[in-house]
Amino acid sequence: MKKLTKLMALLLAVLMLCAVVTGCSGKTVTEEPAPAAKEETPAKEAPAEDAPVAEEAEEGPISVTVGTTTSSGSFDNTVMSSNVGYMLVYDSILARDTDGNIIGNIAESYEYTDDTTLVLTIRDDVYFSNGKLCTPEDVLFSIERFISTNSAFVSTTFYDKILFDECSIDGNQLTIKLADPCSGILASFCNPKWSFVLCKSYVESTGDDEFWDAPVGTGPYTCTANIADSYMTFEKRADYWGEEPQVDEFTIKYYPEETTMFIDFENGVLDMCLGVSDADLTRVQNGEVGGWFTIGSEHDLVMICLPEYVEAFNDINVRKAIAMALDSESLTETAFGQLGVVSTSTLMSDSVGYVNMGAYEYDPDQARQILEDAGYAEGDLSFRMVIVNFPANEKLAEAMQSQLADIGIDLQVESYDIGTAMSYFMNSDLDISISEGSVPCADAAQLFAMAKPTHTNACMIQTDDEIVDLLYSAEAEMDADARADLYAKVQEWFFNNYRWLPICEKKSANVYSDRITSWDTYWTSVYTDLKAIEVQ
Repeated sequence: MKKLTKLMALLLAVLMLCAVVTGCSGKTVTEEPAPAAKEETPAKEAPAEDAPVAEEAEEGPISVTVGTTTSSGSFDNTVMSSNVGYMLVYDSILARDTDGNIIGNIAESYEYTDDTTLVLTIRDDVYFSNGKLCTPEDVLFSIERFISTNSAFVSTTFYDKILFDECSIDGNQLTIKLADPCSGILASFCNPKWSFVLCKSYVESTGDDEFWDAPVGTGPYTCTANIADSYMTFEKRADYWGEEPQVDEFTIKYYPEETTMFIDFENGVLDMCLGVSDADLTRVQNGEVGGWFTIGSEHDLVMICLPEYVEAFNDINVRKAIAMALDSESLTETAFGQLGVVSTSTLMSDSVGYVNMGAYEYDPDQARQILEDAGYAEGDLSFRMVIVNFPANEKLAEAMQSQLADIGIDLQVESYDIGTAMSYFMNSDLDISISEGSVPCADAAQLFAMAKPTHTNACMIQTDDEIVDLLYSAEAEMDADARADLYAKVQEWFFNNYRWLPICEKKSANVYSDRITSWDTYWTSVYTDLKAIEVQ
């Protein structure tokens, strides 16, 4: 029985869209520079020996059952939800390969004819699951619908730069006209949630119910069932335009928490667990539980934000003291264990333009002295923090309370379900926030868009003239080297001004039974590319 639930706006644009990108079976096109070398490249690992090697494929239809703690939701990509099935049903306009290069997908190639004109050549052999040919009109419709349906995405996607009335279609070529140069638009076309291609005629003739359990996309699978907070099922299409995946049927089961999910994995109910806890990962690593595991980047940066609208934070001494009072290493270990790596910038380390600024020095003695010199006595400063009641958030907040108390600052923490917490975030009814900056497409513009004055998250926006000028200049710069220089200055500004205090980069652990022999793990556990799985 179908149950339609609507998720409230997710952590503004902060928790928004940790999206990932499909691989591309089309030809390679003009490439963007690859991201800086990763400090730790996600790779398959095994607790005792190498992952099994397939000797021969299973006979008959191949079915795989996947466990996740990410609840199923509508397949309408304008809804703020994280649906693991997205990547099975839809394809993005462009894509990034595992080296970070922008490659073709639904659009087999792209070309800038000038700084404000982008020409996409749409493949002529892509069909939707309802049998209709995918056209440039469908692509343009999908882009425009994404921001016209939900304005929260406008500034982060850069789709507000598109002059839709001046875009044109000539055969298979879609010409995108931009109001201003925008270096981040290509990365937006790689983000699958932002650039899923929908069938225009189907969307215009149907409603929310069809988006729930009968979505039409260009992807390799069709959704055959979507039961809210329970499970989803998918069947492979025979007419998929791209490389044929091996798995014929997927069942994705939802679990309200990680422990129950992992018990089902131990008992053979699940072939895969997405996003396991640090404790369960350790059990697999130690050989206590059979199978193998991977650890990959979630492409999310956990930060403590000190908003402009809080009067006390207008004093840089208060911000600096807080930065020096927070021990990123111990906070990361407490909240995430081995699934977190201390951050050294306000940009993810695998992003183009990343600069290692180093972590803030942990020195509570100096922090206390800074406050004393600025005229603050113990107990003068008290702040309120609202968090979503995720276990990692609660551990992080509790540890922060203790560390700030050590320098005489009182931190009151209120933990709520996601819907209630969102009402506080939307109304800026809090003093300090735990925020996540997502950079799934390895592009600095997408993370720092959350700092622009036009963004919807008041906890993160900046209005200082210097940083605003840097942000807009970097966003408009088309030369790769000049753009990197500008984003280096952006990172330096944030480091010196203590508005965003980076804590750690999140990682995700997934575990597999011996049936699963291969999987590209570059992408996150939320928008994972399940179609790349190989089974023995």
